[in-house]
Amino acid sequence: MLYRLSHLGLPLIFLLGLHCQKLISVSALVWEDLEEDPTYFYSDEYEDRGLVREYIPKNGTKYIELPENEAVVVELYAPWCPHCQLYREHYIAMAGEVDRRSYGLRKISFYGMSCTSFHDLCKHYNISGYPTVLGFKAGFKDGSDKPIELNGEDKPELTADTVGMFLEIQMAQEEPEYFSTSSYSNSQDQREKEERDYNAAMEAAAIAREKFEQFKSYQDVYLDAARSFSFSLKQGIYMAEGPLADDRRKALEEWIDLLHWTLPDEFGLHGFVSDLRENRGNIFLGADKLKEVVKRHQKAKEWDIALDEEVLFFQKRLPNATAAADEKWSHVCSHGKRGAGYTCGLWELFHIMSIGVAERYETATKNHSHDIDISLHHAAETLRNFVGNFFGCQVCRTNFVKFYDGCGNNHCNRLKKGAPTSKNAKEFALWVWETHNAVNKRLMGERARRNGRVIDPYEEDSAFWPTVKMCAKCWNDDGTWNKDVVYAFLKKTYWPVDVETAKFDFESDDQYFSTFLLLVNLIWLVPTGIVAAAFVKQSVSRQRLASTGRHKKIDDALFFNV
Repeated sequence: MLYRLSHLGLPLIFLLGLHCQKLISVSALVWEDLEEDPTYFYSDEYEDRGLVREYIPKNGTKYIELPENEAVVVELYAPWCPHCQLYREHYIAMAGEVDRRSYGLRKISFYGMSCTSFHDLCKHYNISGYPTVLGFKAGFKDGSDKPIELNGEDKPELTADTVGMFLEIQMAQEEPEYFSTSSYSNSQDQREKEERDYNAAMEAAAIAREKFEQFKSYQDVYLDAARSFSFSLKQGIYMAEGPLADDRRKALEEWIDLLHWTLPDEFGLHGFVSDLRENRGNIFLGADKLKEVVKRHQKAKEWDIALDEEVLFFQKRLPNATAAADEKWSHVCSHGKRGAGYTCGLWELFHIMSIGVAERYETATKNHSHDIDISLHHAAETLRNFVGNFFGCQVCRTNFVKFYDGCGNNHCNRLKKGAPTSKNAKEFALWVWETHNAVNKRLMGERARRNGRVIDPYEEDSAFWPTVKMCAKCWNDDGTWNKDVVYAFLKKTYWPVDVETAKFDFESDDQYFSTFLLLVNLIWLVPTGIVAAAFVKQSVSRQRLASTGRHKKIDDALFFNV
């Protein structure tokens, strides 16, 4: 029997079945089409936007409407894109420099446009990722002229000078300002800079650890993963007009097949994935066909994860009855930022899928089955091709593919073709976890460099999870990882359908949870004790009545209500 958490209070949930094997569905409320709140990097509410303005097209506009006799630069971005978030400051500074140095009769304006809000308009320009910076020369005519992709892979680094060169804007020369430690006038200035850098590093490390260690329920994990899966289909598959090219079609088909095989049976997203597989002949023909399938699966009740009560209890994760009512990613994923959450939910999906690979192999081994034709190598290649073809953040995508193709984290030797053995079936899940940490480390380093400092070793360490607070047993005494425990931690976090794993405690000393267990047991035991005492008392009374014959009169009075 399934219980809907939205209909149960916490004490009642535990009292209903601490000693029963019942299933609880961890989301019940319905929500319709998943759409982001309008999130604009350069709207008037941001005082630091400088000379960059947000471009909001009119309804029905099929192309960017440009002012006459004016050169225009437009950044096409996605609010969820990590590199877009980092790039914003650079774009604003570059616009200010171009304005400061340009002269002559021609004027130049800078805009930004959200491709999350205006996806179809961005498709008109056949962009391949975010951020894409387009340049329009003065007198540009849409249809007969093509904009210049100023930050394309075949272009030099985008600077004020390259903007002037491509758009034929006259630029005055300006003495560059060099940032170096030797520019400080004395040792006191140097010490003050080092202190500022140290404080900034400690603050960044504290923020990173706080984000990792925030509480997240299972329905948050699975709903965030489902939201990102749906969002990727709507925003990442068709970024240009027309049907999918053969290589992109194959990448999407293999990705859907991999998810169908690996996602836990209790995850309601299976219905969504199955529908995509059954309609694969149509969804590859164009965006409209894909949208038809996506629209059929925009209700949270179809994305439930049904869990055993005992699992929920031992996981120390209190259910959130309103999680499914929220159309956006959980606060732990978005950290309260509008437009954020997609990449977080996508990593959740990657982890669930990678644990599923090992679990499917384990099940097949127990059942002596040899029908599995998905190797660890194929799973890794499928993930690589999905990111390489459909992840919109251009820099993120390029870095991931370069990392993979360079045998990042030694996957060439770890993830072999053919069926894995019982010893290495978990390697793919561990590789995904290591890669996630590598991405976190790179992003933290990029933020430090953009702030004009070198990343601190302590700050760099904070990019790795699980932290000691999350999983003390994941760390060896010498500071290395205990990967057997790490896998168990990942399984407990992303595969919440195994009771034995749920019972495993990864913390060295968790007084809070011990107290929690005691209180919950008291909640169960006290009413049970009262009921038991009443039952004993009633039995004794009945024995006395039976021996005296007085029970006949009392029972008649109760029956006739006299």
